[in-house]
Amino acid sequence: MTVRRTVWLLAGASSIPLLIAACAFESVASTDGVAPRDRVVFVVVPGLGWDAMPPTFDHWGKASLALNSVPRQRPIDVYLTMAKGRRTGGLPALAGVGPLDARGVGIAVRNWDSFQQHDRGLRFGGHLGELGELLEDHGVVVAVVGRSEDVAALIADRSGKLGGLALGEPSRDVRAVGSARLVIVEAEVGDLERVSEATAGACRIVASGSAPPDEGLGAIAISPECGLGEAGLVSPSTRQPGFVALPDIAPTLLSLVGVSPPNIFEGGVVRAAHPVSRRRLIEEDRRSRVSRDVARPLTTVFVLAAVAGLLGVSRERLRLPVAAVILAMPAALLLMMLVPWWRYGRVAGIATLLVIAGLLAAATVAAAGREPTRVVFVLCTATTALIAVDALRRGTLELDAPMVNNAIAAGRFAGVGNVPYGFLAASSIVAAALALERYGRRALVAVAVGLTFVVVADGAPMFGADAGGVLATVPAVGVLLLTWQGRRRWRVLALPAVAGLCALAAFGAFDISRPAAQRTHLGRTLTGGSATATQTFLRRELTALNSFRTSQWVIVAAVALFGLAVVWGRVPTGLALRAGMAAIGVAAVIGAAANDSGVAVAGAILFVAWGVGLALAQPAGAVGTRRLSPVAGNWGIPRFRPPSPG
Repeated sequence: MTVRRTVWLLAGASSIPLLIAACAFESVASTDGVAPRDRVVFVVVPGLGWDAMPPTFDHWGKASLALNSVPRQRPIDVYLTMAKGRRTGGLPALAGVGPLDARGVGIAVRNWDSFQQHDRGLRFGGHLGELGELLEDHGVVVAVVGRSEDVAALIADRSGKLGGLALGEPSRDVRAVGSARLVIVEAEVGDLERVSEATAGACRIVASGSAPPDEGLGAIAISPECGLGEAGLVSPSTRQPGFVALPDIAPTLLSLVGVSPPNIFEGGVVRAAHPVSRRRLIEEDRRSRVSRDVARPLTTVFVLAAVAGLLGVSRERLRLPVAAVILAMPAALLLMMLVPWWRYGRVAGIATLLVIAGLLAAATVAAAGREPTRVVFVLCTATTALIAVDALRRGTLELDAPMVNNAIAAGRFAGVGNVPYGFLAASSIVAAALALERYGRRALVAVAVGLTFVVVADGAPMFGADAGGVLATVPAVGVLLLTWQGRRRWRVLALPAVAGLCALAAFGAFDISRPAAQRTHLGRTLTGGSATATQTFLRRELTALNSFRTSQWVIVAAVALFGLAVVWGRVPTGLALRAGMAAIGVAAVIGAAANDSGVAVAGAILFVAWGVGLALAQPAGAVGTRRLSPVAGNWGIPRFRPPSPG
């Protein structure tokens, strides 16, 4: 096949994501808002979790509330995030709203200027006080009854001013709020039932005002009068039934009081979802906490697995089994979420991962007749299929999987996380390279379609929603398809980078074309203006650089590179496999730069590459040609044997 035909094939394949995206649909409700209510009562309760919620609220709409904007989850940080509709927080330990200053006809937050300066340094975009500013602009009368001055942060406008604040007993003073359309109450758990009785008939929302004592998930409950039923809740920012995030509060309140939420918010309007019970919400909280705590120990297990691979270099009997376990660990990381290991603690999580990986590896080695290339192909294909299909299901297996999408961290609830993306990119490229090595041109169309499916599953807004993955995968795939026959025309190799930008632009354009309630982080960033996009880019790149200092994946990447350097001379590589390894290098470099996890992406990619190199390495002293025929022998890899004594 000529380079021209290959380029046309790439162009055709890159158009498939648009066709698939145009025909796809969201599986959760797509309503843009809820009907306005005559009166809305918003009750915030510091330290509230579902285990402390009174039974009265079991018949309301329910969800877990992800509170994390920064490591400290105090009331002031939570209130600022709620009112901003975007992430913020992390004020100094002694910072607070009070005391308040009298300015003109109202009062103002004395420390507001320092709050704004701190918020700009976080580079999350947006402005503090967006909720209060919009309520004031639309003439919505707001009344506040609080136990502390910090609750003033919920209704302050962009300049830090607010109409009024009444400090007192919530269950008593909430009756004297006059004709206010929105009533904000700061209460304690013991006040909840009395406040609910005092505001009966109104649309009521109860939400955590700070992290519970166990630093887990918070709680949110919405009364049936709000029109969201008595089942579960979901929001556009989570896309997972039973989960709502702090930035969803502002647009939801605005929608309930009759104000159309603008596109400046990171969150969206809360909607009704599938039924969910208190017991399930408490179980989800436990799962999230244990998964968060086991993330670092489990990363250490991946480090040790990479180091153990070095033992297989000199011990032939261990080489293939160890390599198979390494290649099975990415799939096991997701499959372990089918087992309720979190009920038994962190040790159970580590044991579950190792048992599943060991069983997968043993079954694959036995079924493949200990043929290394077949073992690699089967495990890489299985990993690719598992992560890609799970992405089509909004990443349900990735939610709360260790090292992936933790609900408490609130970084991502649905789609493909950065570490699974690394596993997906490397596994799909290796499987494609081996197919081209074995079947040559006969496999080209199937490989192109399969890799396009991977790009769509990973990057489409309604599926994986992984913008950084698209930027890295498309150029890597282009390098593989353009060089697998050995041709390297450098001017042509510039096309994959352009294709990656075009694919990201296509996904971004599609995301923007959808209703605001359905847009992912990519669409919200692009519609937030150039300032928001610039801040997001700078924050991601600074975080990526910092990962090289803080992440254990640096060790994984270093061990993998060292191991590959040791065994590379013993791997019988053909043209397609060499092109695949070059594509993996492209994916690792761009992936580390395009994702805020930085070295974690490169480490995950190199972890798979190290398992492949270890599996295919021949014994020291073996002789034979290193060049492979695309159709010869067992997957084109001849069996090397030591020279005879004669």
